Amino acid sequence: GFKLSAQHIEKDIDFALQAGADYIILDGRGGGTGAAPLLFRDNISVPTIPALARARHFLDKRGASDVTLIITGGLRTPADFCKALALGADGVAIANSALQAIGCVGARMC
Repeated sequence: GFKLSAQHIEKDIDFALQAGADYIILDGRGGGTGAAPLLFRDNISVPTIPALARARHFLDKRGASDVTLIITGGLRTPADFCKALALGADGVAIANSALQAIGCVGARMC
């Protein structure tokens, strides 16, 4: 499998398919801890939901129904998860939101 940043979505997925990936984790803009400079946070990578729509469309167009598409990046609420699944994600990966839910403040003390 491959974990891809949502930048050159179709080109990167095409490479993953050629390499025989059985799953792809697509990480869209919007995740992280918020520690990045605003310029980077707001201008690098494609937002998560539009990235998901592009990735699902590309996989469907290529007939890659056997490749699992997992989305991550800034999804935090049940509505976010439902929207991602409705738009074609096979799964949703969560990281920081799960840590925050158990009380972690991101100071390497969790």
